[in-house]
Amino acid sequence: MTARLHRVHLDDCSEPSAARQEAVNLLWPFMPTRKVLEQDALNLMSCYLMAAALDGTGLETVRAWAADPEDHRAVELLRAGPVPAWAEECERILTCSQWWRGQILAPVRLALSPDRASAA
Repeated sequence: MTARLHRVHLDDCSEPSAARQEAVNLLWPFMPTRKVLEQDALNLMSCYLMAAALDGTGLETVRAWAADPEDHRAVELLRAGPVPAWAEECERILTCSQWWRGQILAPVRLALSPDRASAA
């Protein structure tokens, strides 16, 4: 299956529902088969998109966060944002076991690949 380019509307992602919808749009072709991994991948992508929107940064920043799970800048941004509970969720995912985190990040990274996602 070839995943088509998805235009990310990052500016809208400062709203939780918009961040969630963009995460669904990006991840649907790459969803893990295990429900818990699917939920965590959606949550992490939503958190990353909202944090980037709150910071006024672009998709390159989201890609950098996904590439370096030790970078917790997204958590910091979410703590100061409109839904601080998202910071806790993001931090929970980023601090879980390395193996589990890798399973969550794999579809996120695929969905964010430059030939798959671009900023609108």
